[in-house]
Amino acid sequence: MVHWPSIARRPPRVPVTDSPGNALQSDRAKGFKDAVEKNSRLKVLKYQYVGGDAAKAAQAVTAATSANSDLKLVFSTNIGAGTGVAGGLTSAGAHDVVHIGYDTSKAQVEALRSGAYDALIGQSPYQMGYQSMELMGQILNGEKKADSVGEKTVHTPWKLITADNVKDADSAKFLYNADCSAN
Repeated sequence: MVHWPSIARRPPRVPVTDSPGNALQSDRAKGFKDAVEKNSRLKVLKYQYVGGDAAKAAQAVTAATSANSDLKLVFSTNIGAGTGVAGGLTSAGAHDVVHIGYDTSKAQVEALRSGAYDALIGQSPYQMGYQSMELMGQILNGEKKADSVGEKTVHTPWKLITADNVKDADSAKFLYNADCSAN
């Protein structure tokens, strides 16, 4: 969560994330924290570890809005945390707090359209699955040896999805879809 700076102090913001030890979620939260500290005068509050529990996320963000009247931004690192944050901000009447969430589930996209999120970070689920299966197939077919794979991380495209661009044709490939044939 993020607060705009005041003259007397830097207002806080809080990342709502998964449990400590989840490297992927921790990297998302750390990337947010590092970018905010580097590119703004905002102060990052302590991480709120909620796992994927929407109820815990709603409690955490409601408490944060009560304790920090100048709260301006919340970043949620997964679907469950984001859903809880969206509900908690709505319950707290904190309509002026910006909420950026990671992932693009159907419920999150609907919440984006209704204003419960300001933006979603959309991954490339089709590309992630396709590239993973390609590599696994090469290993299983003996075309590659697992220990010969040098690149352990392959970065796929991502997109910031907003209410203004969610309906764009280019955005569709960044939205989670249960029908893989649609990609």
